[in-house]
Amino acid sequence: MSSIWQFIKRHRGKLLVGGAIAGAAYAIHTVIQNMHEQQQLMQQFKTDPLRIQARRHYVYDTNQRACDKSIVELTQCMAKRILLRFDVESAIAALRGEPQLSNEQRLQIWNKLKVMAVARIMAVAYSFSLLTVALKCQISILASYICESFGRVGDPSWWSKYMGNYFGGGNDSNGFGHTTIDANAQQLFLKCIQYFTTQGVEELLNRIETICEEELGDISLKNEFDSDCLKELFETIKRRMQSIDTRHFSYLIVPKFADQDAFALPHSGDLQALLHRLIEMLESMKCKSVASSLIDFYLHAAIHFFGQHSNAKKIPLARVVPLLADCYPSISRSNVDSPLQNSLCSTELHQLCMYVFSLPPPVSTSHSSLQ
Repeated sequence: MSSIWQFIKRHRGKLLVGGAIAGAAYAIHTVIQNMHEQQQLMQQFKTDPLRIQARRHYVYDTNQRACDKSIVELTQCMAKRILLRFDVESAIAALRGEPQLSNEQRLQIWNKLKVMAVARIMAVAYSFSLLTVALKCQISILASYICESFGRVGDPSWWSKYMGNYFGGGNDSNGFGHTTIDANAQQLFLKCIQYFTTQGVEELLNRIETICEEELGDISLKNEFDSDCLKELFETIKRRMQSIDTRHFSYLIVPKFADQDAFALPHSGDLQALLHRLIEMLESMKCKSVASSLIDFYLHAAIHFFGQHSNAKKIPLARVVPLLADCYPSISRSNVDSPLQNSLCSTELHQLCMYVFSLPPPVSTSHSSLQ
């Protein structure tokens, strides 16, 4: 995979002018604008401890709300991409509307259809969850830089005290220090999520499709399924996804480092410090656990939909597939009580964001490398 520096070099115009996908640019621009306004406002409250604490609350809450709006817009763009990649509806239409197809051709379409129906449910669960965790971590990292300007010298802040109840060790600042991150580096860092929504998600979908093909290849269309059987299938695929990737797909969000010196980006040390922190968070056990719990929101919603429409009975896989196709709009929507909205309200996700926000920002360096 190309490096983050090569990606930014090739797409620098797109990153600085507009989004790589429809609707994404405005969402990200709104978040960046909010952060710049907050940075200016914070200069007014440098010395009052009560105001500082209140502003920290404000920074965290407003940035998380803006982040939620961006996630909703980005996921709807990704939902359309997944729909085009796993075009279940066209395959079903071919089976229903082309009577001239031979039995062998029909069987081939059915075997492809069962893979696509399951794969796109897994695709929504993984792509939406990884996007949510990544963008939430990015926003929390940048919000911590805003609050760093307050000057926390020797202050056991309420964030550190609060997070100590959950994770411990929040006050350790070894290797960290007060620093200022260039505004352009902040913008590039935040817009790097576009790498995931374009190239990264494509590799993710390829991996999901391969695993689904392997798991479903030997399952006959006559095999009967109920909710428990479907849950077991989803869990098997999920275990396969987790076992093949020890880095928790961090390189799908931040590409592997290749040749930093080939791209003379101003303030590259600032950008690199931000990316290092993001990778550390994405590959942490905390983040893996939270992402896993978010994925379950979507899988459980699909299982619940299936149970409701199958009358809790065992039915052949050939009848399961159309139900899985029908549940896609339900699990990929973004309105109230959708899996996406429920995941955004997750207690585990909230605690992760607060933990990332409470960490002292890393010192910018031009010589460390992304591994």
